[in-house]
Amino acid sequence: MTSMTLPAGAPTPNSKTSFFEAVGGSATFDAIAEVLCDELGASAPLAPIFDGADLAQLQTRLAAFLGQYFGGPRTYAQLRGEPRLRMRHHTYSIGVAERDAWLSAAARAIDTAPLTGAQRDTIWAYLAATAEALTGK
Repeated sequence: MTSMTLPAGAPTPNSKTSFFEAVGGSATFDAIAEVLCDELGASAPLAPIFDGADLAQLQTRLAAFLGQYFGGPRTYAQLRGEPRLRMRHHTYSIGVAERDAWLSAAARAIDTAPLTGAQRDTIWAYLAATAEALTGK
């Protein structure tokens, strides 16, 4: 991926602070990923997907992915290559119940982060759109 569309609400390329930096950098995305993965491990609708999964490894990948998407270092690409979310999720049955459970966990996770309302809305919009896109592939 050579170019990236900035998320809604992200600082412009001329601003001194990137969205990634404005929200607290890696620490914020690490915290979101930690809460989200804790939630996923306890979610009944998601149990078949995450049963036996290494949630610590998932947490590391998720934090790196979110950080990279929102303008941080390309750690995820270094670890796993380009995101290709559809390809990475095609083996899972993601229906409405799974989507809703994931989004519920994601909402709780981003609500724990020290974000402004606009920052939260920006992250939420991306997560919601992505979850919808992966539902019923």
